[in-house]
Amino acid sequence: MTMNQEKNNVDIIVGSNMRNAREARMLSRNELADLMDLTCSHIGLIERGERGVTAVNLLKLSKVLNVPVGRFFLDPPKRVSSSWTESEKDLATKGKEKIINLMATLSDEELAPVTSVVKQLVTMKSQYETQKKLNS
Repeated sequence: MTMNQEKNNVDIIVGSNMRNAREARMLSRNELADLMDLTCSHIGLIERGERGVTAVNLLKLSKVLNVPVGRFFLDPPKRVSSSWTESEKDLATKGKEKIINLMATLSDEELAPVTSVVKQLVTMKSQYETQKKLNS
């Protein structure tokens, strides 16, 4: 892989993670652009990996989205193709994907209580199913 190909690959990964973090925070491109003092089209170019992000803007982005800088360089979770209709998407998979995308934006400190809540929900579900079987 050439140096230029590696740069393009990094830009795509950073852009994808940026979009995931923005969407998880329920911000539009316009809202993020305002917070970053950039244009909406510039945000779009970065998210599509067509333009790299400067170190200064990466630090600003990290603060605005509350995401550690290193998270932008991790391989992003796979996304379900948006060209599918809602009826074609498996709802469970779609829900899991949203949760994975959201959790990928959390810091380790933010992730700990979320993990605890999820464990409690799984335990409650198991107890509910056991009680349901006993009552049948």
